[in-house]
Amino acid sequence: MAKQRSHMPWQHGFTLIEMAIVLIIMGLLVGGVFVGTQMVHQSHIRATISQIDKFTQAVRIFSDKYGQLPGDFTNAENFWGTDPGGCPNTPLNQVKKVATCNGQGTGQVNVAYEWFRLWQHLSDAGLIEGQYTGVSASATGQLLDYSVPSSAYPGGGFMMIYSPETTLTANNYADKAHHVFDLGAPNCSGGCSTSYPLLLTVDAIDIDTKLDDGFPSTGNVLARPNGSALTPNCATAAATPAYNTAYTKAACDLLIDTGY
Repeated sequence: MAKQRSHMPWQHGFTLIEMAIVLIIMGLLVGGVFVGTQMVHQSHIRATISQIDKFTQAVRIFSDKYGQLPGDFTNAENFWGTDPGGCPNTPLNQVKKVATCNGQGTGQVNVAYEWFRLWQHLSDAGLIEGQYTGVSASATGQLLDYSVPSSAYPGGGFMMIYSPETTLTANNYADKAHHVFDLGAPNCSGGCSTSYPLLLTVDAIDIDTKLDDGFPSTGNVLARPNGSALTPNCATAAATPAYNTAYTKAACDLLIDTGY
């Protein structure tokens, strides 16, 4: 008499219903991760826009209180002391401090050392968080959160510079002569700046649309022309440029009007 084969409960296969339930759960998990990632990404964009607002207000308050722009302020040393490294050409260092140097008082933050004293002056006046070195960084030094503030958008930072271009150039669209916040990725290989590709084009559109007109060559938020040595892939080469959404890697820095 043949023995009957015993069947353990765990030896049966999945039914179609069970497999469907597993697939649904996996889909929900993957979808949840994607949605969560997108929410975090959008929070970075919103926080970056908030930073721009805060920095704009800080510059305005400083200018109203002291009668000059931060970085260009000629009486800074009387308020906060003289940088022990000497002024104005303090050697590069990574020491965050209050002691600072005076600016030139020209009404324009247009020399390199003023770009970095600007953030130190704002910090010394209690108008922004953090403390800064007041000087640039070396090619191997840390620029973000030492010389300039980092952006909430990961990997980027801010500088405030005077932009004199009123006609189209290789790196700038025609604009009025004014001060701008440059939001971009840092690079110190040939002198430090934040003028390198940071933002995806879709994110540049998002920020530009929330603050301005959504176009790279017009308004108070500008990108750089197609083929620029700094961010060559951000904008299209069309007669009326648009953001180059066909390029899906980090492509843009943005130049944002400060009102000065």
